[in-house]
Amino acid sequence: MNVDKKFLEEQKELINLVDDKINSISRVGHYRESYERIVEALTYVYYMGVSGNIAEFGTWTGRTSIILSHAFTTLNQKFKSYKLNSKRELYFFDSFKGLPEITSSEDLASEHVKAGTWKKGSMMMHDYQTFKELIDNFASPDTFKVIPGYFSDVVPSIAKEVKFGFIHCDVDLYSSTIDCLTPLFANKAVTEGCIILFDDWNCSRANNNVGQRKAFRDICDKFSVYFSDEGAYSYHGRSFIIHNYR
Repeated sequence: MNVDKKFLEEQKELINLVDDKINSISRVGHYRESYERIVEALTYVYYMGVSGNIAEFGTWTGRTSIILSHAFTTLNQKFKSYKLNSKRELYFFDSFKGLPEITSSEDLASEHVKAGTWKKGSMMMHDYQTFKELIDNFASPDTFKVIPGYFSDVVPSIAKEVKFGFIHCDVDLYSSTIDCLTPLFANKAVTEGCIILFDDWNCSRANNNVGQRKAFRDICDKFSVYFSDEGAYSYHGRSFIIHNYR
């Protein structure tokens, strides 16, 4: 039995859908929906009365940093008279030296580490000054801070009065996720309703015993974190809203 040519012709719409979707992926693996999810999450913070600053851990190419900066600037203007809004700053954390030395068993078991995709010094594109100049194009210099250094060195030294209501965690490794989030929970710097987006949640075939999945579980156990799972952050990530913790 031959396939009906008219039927095949009608399926071109499906083929075009697939091609459009795959061709839209950026060279760093993000679909348009990844960027849209960041904007949605940030809008939630502004519109639903979540207090605290905006943070990105891991800036790499600067693409999500640009999205955050422009959305931050636009939402500040849009919600400047909104009674539930509060004054915020935008924080960017990055070593600007690439990934740190990889030593933890959880990271050595990562498929990306074993393949050599993630290794000491990888995942670096901009130096500190270049990145800062990049963000200057999208946010006023007095509204954002760029914090250079490995998370284990710089995050514990953040002033205790600095709180965060939005965290984009794009740090690849188990150890880096622990290093950036543990001091924040320990210092009560994560506000009620804070939304955390884990960019690398599904890496290593979504293995629960490595990477960001294991790190978040360990943090939740340590601090008795009560949270809501807010669903997929495109195909690669996951988002959560933090309600309380000890």
